Amino acid sequence: FGDKDEAKTILEDALDLWDGLGFYDKESKRLEEKREEGIYTNYKIGLFLYVADKMNYPLSADTRAEMERQMWRQQNPETGGITSFADSDGRPVGSANVETTALTLLPYTLRE
Repeated sequence: FGDKDEAKTILEDALDLWDGLGFYDKESKRLEEKREEGIYTNYKIGLFLYVADKMNYPLSADTRAEMERQMWRQQNPETGGITSFADSDGRPVGSANVETTALTLLPYTLRE
């Protein structure tokens, strides 16, 4: 179902954007140029891990652990939700929302 080779290529392209704090992509560059406080969009980590799991992508254990650590660093200790953004040092910025929190939990709830 679908073009798995193309999907793998897209996943690998996304992995190339991972810098240890988030996916530094066009949106990150745009936010940084605008001097926004948050430049990383946190939901992308959960979404990447979910897709990698579903595609049985051979993500290294070190990279997966690094992504999970960074993703969970975004958790708001008061609400338990995951903040929408992280700053250029990978620290949480702004408020938590249901979309980001749900996508963070997705890789853990839909495992076969």
